[in-house]
Amino acid sequence: MIPMIRQDLGLDLKTISYLSTVTFGTQVILTIPVSIAANKVSPKYLIGFMLIGVAAGSFLHGLAWTMPVIIIARILLAIGGSGLNGPLALIKDSWVPMKKITVVNGYEQFFCNSGQVIGTLLITALVGALGGWRNMMYVLGGVASAAAIVWFASYRENTEHPVELSAEKESFLIPLKDALKEKSIWLLTLGWPGTTFVWIAFMTFWPTYATENLGLSLTQAGIVTGMIPLFSAISCLLAPQIANLIGKDKLMLWPWGIVLCVVYFAGINVSNFPLLCVIFAIAGFGAYAFVPIGFSLPFKLGTLSPAAINAGIAFMITFMNLGGTLASILVNSLMASMDLKSALTICCAAPLLWTAFSLFLPERGREYQERIEKAQ
Repeated sequence: MIPMIRQDLGLDLKTISYLSTVTFGTQVILTIPVSIAANKVSPKYLIGFMLIGVAAGSFLHGLAWTMPVIIIARILLAIGGSGLNGPLALIKDSWVPMKKITVVNGYEQFFCNSGQVIGTLLITALVGALGGWRNMMYVLGGVASAAAIVWFASYRENTEHPVELSAEKESFLIPLKDALKEKSIWLLTLGWPGTTFVWIAFMTFWPTYATENLGLSLTQAGIVTGMIPLFSAISCLLAPQIANLIGKDKLMLWPWGIVLCVVYFAGINVSNFPLLCVIFAIAGFGAYAFVPIGFSLPFKLGTLSPAAINAGIAFMITFMNLGGTLASILVNSLMASMDLKSALTICCAAPLLWTAFSLFLPERGREYQERIEKAQ
């Protein structure tokens, strides 16, 4: 909806692009504190209040007529989504067998991306049907409110294996210190920002580039951009199955940084609409093919407590969001001395950071797990 908000409020591209910086910046600041709270507070209340925050932010966003009010709304939305993975990690540890953790992570990421699919691929039609982007935000606020009610009403504990919260007197830093002793947490943390950086750079700036330089209409640019979350959602379902089939997780980790580098570069040098749809479909698949597997690794290491897994994932997500935060800042800085195409071309190299670090991750795929079981 960025082009629509920009037109409605009369904002330039540089100003409106900082909305993503505000969102990701807030998440960078809050992800670890929220994960600490997740180790002390029941997921029932933490996730419920996050959904309430999303509802409040959505309603305020729809009411906003100035940039400062939209920024406040974005902060509320970011607070609502800043630490969701923390309490979810505790819930998965309580309910999900280790053999199924990668598949469950895939389902989780699938539903997360399904919302982005609706928000990009169908946004023009939805906004038109609802009578404007403001009404769209009101509907999102209503959905989040309903989700909060359903969550509070339906949440149940696993009586056989309840969620493990940290002891009241235990230092909140102990789980984080335990997580940071693991080399794999650092490798995931340092490599992942490269993929979120290029994702946000293209989701924020590419639609404008496409309409102004490639001759695409706003509807066509929305469809092409929508290929990214659409095929990201598909990859979340297929990638865990592919990894299980080949028996090696690492083959579904490091190669995607190279693939993303190539396809994003193609996306700024091709103007054919059908071909762009194919290119961005590959980009979408590659952007999330490694995500369920990467998020499963802290569980599979076998050396971390549930609280440490939560803290480690929060640490990873903080740096992932940092990549998204820096995207708009860096692209705007580059545009001070070059055109948008050149700036996006430089961004295409960012996913190689993921490949460079994920090459050194340990193998914890199906074949490895089977060898461990036989040895026991």
